[in-house]
Amino acid sequence: MAAAVYASGNPELQNALKDFLEKIAITTTATGGPVGDEWIGGKKADATTRGYEYCSLQELMHSYESLFLKTSGADYGDKIEKIFFNAAQGARHSEESCIAYLKSDNSYAMTGGLNGDESDAKQTRYHYSPVHKEAAVCCVPNAGRIAPYYVNYMWLKKGNSVVASLLGSFNFGNET
Repeated sequence: MAAAVYASGNPELQNALKDFLEKIAITTTATGGPVGDEWIGGKKADATTRGYEYCSLQELMHSYESLFLKTSGADYGDKIEKIFFNAAQGARHSEESCIAYLKSDNSYAMTGGLNGDESDAKQTRYHYSPVHKEAAVCCVPNAGRIAPYYVNYMWLKKGNSVVASLLGSFNFGNET
């Protein structure tokens, strides 16, 4: 959408992008996670009862990266950092090599159902797994893409200068 808007200048596409940004704002949790639990049904974001998929994190972050490059808008940089450092890291297991297929900001249990709710036997997606073969395998490769995509936008070129654009390490390898 952003590429089409900025390549064409089409007012209808500009309105569509504006509408998207307004809608995503009300369906984004405090950590930057876009609600994407397949049961969104027009509901707004909520830190405890709404979940987001790892795929949604990576795809929205990359959309913000595209808008960041096209607009130089610092607010997009803030959104990128929020998703990467909050929602994406929160959806990773702190010690094991696995991620959550679905995650809420406030997770009281990661046993399958939202916050430990086992009333729906078909809901098994709120847990950590290295593969998520019971749901979909798209989140696992997206978990492997999110850090390289973030790092790719940490440093940008402006003329003959390098610009630090996102929060990250500034070690160029010449310090002891």
